[in-house]
Amino acid sequence: MTIDASAPDILQLDLAKLARPAKRSIDSHKGMFGPLLALAGSTGMPGAASLVGLAALRAGAGVVHTTSAAALRFAPELIEANFSTSDLSDFKSIVVGPGLGTDDAMSKMVEHVLMHRKRIPIVADADALTIIAANKAYELLSDTIITPHPGEAARLLGCDTKAVQADRNAAVRELAQRTRSIVVLKGAASIVYAAGKGFVNTTGTPWMSTAGSGDVLAGIIGALLVQGMQRFDAAVAGVALHGMCGEIAAHVDHPIIASDLIAAIPRAWDKLFS
Repeated sequence: MTIDASAPDILQLDLAKLARPAKRSIDSHKGMFGPLLALAGSTGMPGAASLVGLAALRAGAGVVHTTSAAALRFAPELIEANFSTSDLSDFKSIVVGPGLGTDDAMSKMVEHVLMHRKRIPIVADADALTIIAANKAYELLSDTIITPHPGEAARLLGCDTKAVQADRNAAVRELAQRTRSIVVLKGAASIVYAAGKGFVNTTGTPWMSTAGSGDVLAGIIGALLVQGMQRFDAAVAGVALHGMCGEIAAHVDHPIIASDLIAAIPRAWDKLFS
């Protein structure tokens, strides 16, 4: 790591100061809070798309489209999107990467989507980050929200996971410098960092260490973006909300699975935002 880890620019998150989505007017309609595009879920992993989409809907997105037709079997509220004919300018936010795959076709798709990052808020996760790391196309992540787990962070930094976990503050700073993005370094006490400012999340539980938890987080952040929150605020609030979902779900019963986090979103929302 090359970034000084001693600077006091990463603070513990104060939930009382958390940014909140704007209140809805009496004449609200679904088009005001979407559409969101979930570019997720390959043939063998449709569950990733359904988790992203359902989490986004539960977190307030009015309309969610997905490129995974199979995901509709699990989530009939989603709308199938044909990527080859979709006009990306129609979307108010995009989540790209969960369960997507990393073959040449997916690599081209990811790079095409990220070309729109200045105009459309984008959450890049999972396979999208693996593709960027393999191609060393870090410039395509500028102005996006990236949500790597320690292994994905290590691939982006060209180091091993142990190095990331040994100094998470330094890792998140270097990721932000290298990619010029808003970085959510997932894990126990997730860190959100960008442009010299960061917060350590204070919500969550070890029971959230379960497959699909990151897909839910990506969907939550995407939903906050389509509701008009600024990118950094959406990342911070999304991480806090996600962790609160874990606390609520684990209080009811544990171990928990990712769909339990989605079911807990309304209660967590009331607790944090009401």
